[in-house]
Amino acid sequence: MTLYPAYEKSMQTCIRVNPEEQTVNIGKNTIDLTQQECLLLLTLAKKPCATVSREELLFIAWDCCYPIKTRTVDVHIARLRKKIGRRLIKTERGKGYSLQAIKLN
Repeated sequence: MTLYPAYEKSMQTCIRVNPEEQTVNIGKNTIDLTQQECLLLLTLAKKPCATVSREELLFIAWDCCYPIKTRTVDVHIARLRKKIGRRLIKTERGKGYSLQAIKLN
């Protein structure tokens, strides 16, 4: 289990990603994730506040290593945002995505 404390405004939100159960705990809420959502969130959480390219996310979550025009990553990120909150995942237009306001203890 991986622990990532996230800070939004004046309220601290604790995020725990459990890859074995494919869940994320945000505060007291447990949210079920798909395998790809879990892989995407773990990848972003390993590089807090750093932009991760769509290509890297595509490779990690779908084992796809060739350049392809697809919105798969974007669609799964949108679904993940609906589950965990829009503010935690930031879009870097033309570059990729980053998990925001993360500070490791």
